[in-house]
Parts: sequence; structure tokens; C-alpha cells
Amino acid sequence: MPSNYNNGTITARFYWTASTGSGAVVWGCQGRAFGDDDALDQASGTAQTVTDTLLATNDMHVSGATSAITIAGTPAANKPILLQIYRDADAAGDTLAADARLLGVEITFTSA
Repeated sequence: MPSNYNNGTITARFYWTASTGSGAVVWGCQGRAFGDDDALDQASGTAQTVTDTLLATNDMHVSGATSAITIAGTPAANKPILLQIYRDADAAGDTLAADARLLGVEITFTSA
């Protein structure tokens, strides 16, 4: 994390598109902080998701932000975190019967 990170929660906003279909997608994010000599096979924090509706094919779509995501481990400034970003196609709200293409993810945090 950057040097001005305050060790708190983060949120994620998803930039995406799809070339066909109609409906909504559910995007999710969860994360874990790691320190020197930490095992990499530890569990991530609780995932948060957001649902966004396809408005027009091959257009940029910007989701709302997720609820606050608590990063597992001991997050701190200048400490690495691993984020798992995913589409939850099994969620009831994910109704797009086509591939969604993730273009980017915006992560926000509170600075110290």
C-alpha cells in the first residue's frame, strides 16, 4: 500500500464492458496484507460485491463502489496486499448470460 495509507478499509469500483447480451453482473473484491516471511496460503478478508447493469454493448461501464472491504492480516502503509478481483456469476443478481470483460479496477482508501 502507498506510504499515505491509514491502515483502514478500501473500496473497489469496476470498469467493464460486454459485447453481447443484457442483464447485470456482480463484481467482487477481497484482500489480504502480507509481511516479510508470511505464508502466502492464508485466507483473504471478507469479500464485498457490487451489481452493475449492462447499458449498451461495447460501451464503458462504471459500477458503484463496493461497501467497505476489510483487508485480512495486518494492512499498513508500505506493506504489500494481494487483491482477488472476480465476477460472481453464480450470484442471483448476475443475470448477464455472456462474458463480461473487466477493463480496470479503481481502489480507494483513506489517507493518513
